[in-house]
Amino acid sequence: MCGRLACSLDPDCISKSCVYKKRDSKSSEEPKWIENSCYTYVPSYNISPAGTVCALADNSHFESETHTEYLLVPMRWGMIPIWSTDERKSQFHTHNARIETLMLSKIYKKEFMEGRRCIVVCEGYYEWQTTQKSSSHQPYFFYNEYVETSKSSPKNRPSKPMVYLAGIFNAVRDVSGSNIRYTCSIITKDSDEAVSWCHHRMPLALNDFDDVEKWLDVSDEEPKEIYNFIKEYKSNENKSSIVLRYHAVDKQFVNNSKCEDKRCIERMSVKRKNSGTLDAWFKKKSEDK
Repeated sequence: MCGRLACSLDPDCISKSCVYKKRDSKSSEEPKWIENSCYTYVPSYNISPAGTVCALADNSHFESETHTEYLLVPMRWGMIPIWSTDERKSQFHTHNARIETLMLSKIYKKEFMEGRRCIVVCEGYYEWQTTQKSSSHQPYFFYNEYVETSKSSPKNRPSKPMVYLAGIFNAVRDVSGSNIRYTCSIITKDSDEAVSWCHHRMPLALNDFDDVEKWLDVSDEEPKEIYNFIKEYKSNENKSSIVLRYHAVDKQFVNNSKCEDKRCIERMSVKRKNSGTLDAWFKKKSEDK
């Protein structure tokens, strides 16, 4: 599953981190932010469900005068069904959408079939270890790092690689008619080897921007082909320049949804009886991959 996110970058930095090649030329372009969302993105190291996330989506979904191919949209994390008129009374737990039941869900199927796919852009996500029998689950922070293969790095490369989580969204105009309520869910799947030691579920993280564009593209492939693409998708594979990292974090900070500062992602050591430092072992396993 995916229960908390970290995205501390300001809007301009997020735009720069999502630079892409335009479809009809070799020139690069930064996505612009949409202005008619009911929600406002605020940088945070601890975004909870029902909070506002930054989502990337194809321009064709929006009534926007901005002409960039993709747009950045502040969205509520947790899709509110289109038949629900008051989000404050919504009892749906929709921050995660299981890939296995996506095409069966009354909430998600219509949005998916009509191409309302997005990418939730973040610096990383938190997962609480449930594979160890304990009444108090230890949280870990998962994020990407560059792997230096040469002394020189590509020009204009963002200072840190973002994490791209596949999602779906809907859009409902508010009562005033001037703004639109964009809400989204992050797709989850069975954990792969890099995460299964911690939790049996994980968010569907796309490996590179080519896969991001394939997921967001609404012009070519049929929805069922896109579904097959993600159903068998292997996160954390074929990433020659990026590797998934993780470390333990302090539960007194990240477990508190009101704490949104950098203390949430700071590394801490986790000791297990007769086993030395457990976090150091996990870090070594991650670096060996």
